[in-house]
Amino acid sequence: MANFFKDIVTLFLFNEKTQEFDSFVLEKVYFRFSESTRMTENGLIRTSQGNIIIPNKYAKINGIKAIDKYDKDNVLSSVLEGMLKRKKWNLKDKSFVVEGNVNDIEYTELLKNFRVFRITSVADNRKGGLQHLKLGVEE
Repeated sequence: MANFFKDIVTLFLFNEKTQEFDSFVLEKVYFRFSESTRMTENGLIRTSQGNIIIPNKYAKINGIKAIDKYDKDNVLSSVLEGMLKRKKWNLKDKSFVVEGNVNDIEYTELLKNFRVFRITSVADNRKGGLQHLKLGVEE
């Protein structure tokens, strides 16, 4: 099963204290998205949405289990302390994700060079056989 979780994503989580984005590189996750087009008043537009599965057993941040650094009591609230040792991560509506390992980049450069996905939902599925967090994303 570990071979199934081979994707890498970078979460950019808005920190209300610093008014900047903290980044977290998550390894050993599953990221899939689909593209479609739809007709609107303004013509055809391209849409893209997907899911990121963050398994408790496999996902890592800097070699440490990602779930051990997750602040379950503050889901969808601000980043508490950033990504350094003993610090936690969580999600907020201003958060977004890109595929791959992305570090030290300005927001405008990120938008120019990467597909940026907005986090639209979070599901805490840490019961049952495959315990995981599931992020819904859209471009």
